Amino acid sequence: MKFSKRNFIALAYLVFMSQSAQTMEFTNKDGETTPLLTTGMAVQDEEILEADKKISTPRIGGAFEVRGKIIGEHTLRALANPESQKYRRLSLHTCGIGSGESKYSTDKIHENASQLTPFLLSALSNQTEVESLCLAGNVLNDDDIAVLTPALKCLTKLTHLNFYMNRISDQGALTLANEVLPYLQLNSLDLSGTDVTDIGIASLAGLVHEMKF
Repeated sequence: MKFSKRNFIALAYLVFMSQSAQTMEFTNKDGETTPLLTTGMAVQDEEILEADKKISTPRIGGAFEVRGKIIGEHTLRALANPESQKYRRLSLHTCGIGSGESKYSTDKIHENASQLTPFLLSALSNQTEVESLCLAGNVLNDDDIAVLTPALKCLTKLTHLNFYMNRISDQGALTLANEVLPYLQLNSLDLSGTDVTDIGIASLAGLVHEMKF
C-alpha cells in the first residue's frame, strides 16, 4: 500500500493528537490534576467563570414606572432579583407602599402596605444603577425611611429623589440629612406634601442643590 505525502501528514497529525489527548492534564487552583481528553487546549476555570459572568450580567438602563396601581411583593421581588435589569429611572408612584396612615379618601393603600417596606428595601438594594427614584404618593413614614436608609445611602448614582405626598415628618427628614444625603450627590429632593416643618427643612439646608417642600 502506497502513502502519498498528504496521507502521511494526516496520519502524523492523528498520532500527535492522540498522544496529546492522553498526556494533557488540567491543574486547578487547589493543585489537583485531572486528565483532559481534548485536542491540546486547556481552559482555566477562572476563564470559564468569567465567561459565564458575562453571559449572566444584567442589562443596565431604561425605566421602570408604575403609577396609581397597587403593587404587592411580587413586583418588588422582581426588582430585587440579582439577574433583573438595572434601571436608570425607577418610579413607584401611588402604589400603596408604607406604614403611614391614610390622610385622604383618595389614598390607595395596599392591604399589607406596612409589610412591603422590607421588600422595597431589597429592591432598592439591587437597583444600584438608579439615577432618578420616585416614591411619591405612597404612605412611607419616618419608620419606613429608617428601614430604607441602608439601601438609599448606597445609591451613589442617584441625582433625583422624590417623596412627594408621603407621611414623612421632621424625624424622617433628619434621618435623610444625617444618614443618607452625605453619601449622595443629589441635585433635587422633593418633600412637598409631607409633614416636614421648618425644623426638617433646616436640617436639609445645603445638602441638596434643589429642594421642594
